[in-house]
Amino acid sequence: MVPIPNPTNGFVNLIIEYSQVVERTVEYQIEVIDIYGKHFLSQKSTNLSTVLDLSTFQNGMYKVVVLIDEQVLSQTLNISR
Repeated sequence: MVPIPNPTNGFVNLIIEYSQVVERTVEYQIEVIDIYGKHFLSQKSTNLSTVLDLSTFQNGMYKVVVLIDEQVLSQTLNISR
């Protein structure tokens, strides 16, 4: 999983690499969590590329977590304006 751009000023294209998913269409959960564990976003997707609107989020470090079947993928994301 790759969030682009990182750091971002609001909109992030979240790309799930094909090797990280099974060879079928699968629904997965996206979570955005701050460094204190507070959940700011929760949405589902089936696309290998999903745009996240984080434009209302405060500057800071967040963790993007993707739950695919029994896999947990995570990446740190910096919001900076």
